[in-house]
Parts: sequence; structure tokens; C-alpha cells
Amino acid sequence: MLIGPLKRQRGTRLSTPIQFDPAKFDRALAVRGLDLGTLASLAELNRSTISRARRGKKIRRQTLQKLARTFADVPPLAGVEDLLA
Repeated sequence: MLIGPLKRQRGTRLSTPIQFDPAKFDRALAVRGLDLGTLASLAELNRSTISRARRGKKIRRQTLQKLARTFADVPPLAGVEDLLA
């Protein structure tokens, strides 16, 4: 799972905020051969938004949806998964 556990803050709904697991995010990028700039372009997001998500910072649901669509549209490169530790 690419998303880490949701953290609930007092006075907020459980559905927000959303945070990625940084190690899993990096792995998802690596197996697809993507860098942050390319992902930002494909997802139609600012590079700073991608960087925040990659560091496990809070992101909005709309950002999650764009990233999920992009990761689904870009398949993993053949054989790369076996090379990653």
C-alpha cells in the first residue's frame, strides 16, 4: 500500500489529511522509471506538490487522485522490480 496510516487530528474528519509512505512512494517512482519532474508533468501537478507528497507531508484528496491515476497509467518497467532491494 502506497499510503501510510491516516493520522486524525482533533477537530478534523478521518478522511483528511492523506499522507504517503515515503519509501513506498520512492519505490513506485523507481519501478516506473519516473523522476519527480516527469511525475509532476504527467499528473498535472506542481513539482513542489509532488515533493511534499514524497516526503510524507499532508496532501489533498484531489492530489491523491491525480497521483493514483498517473501511477496506474504508467506501468512498472519489466524486470526493474527484481533489481530493487
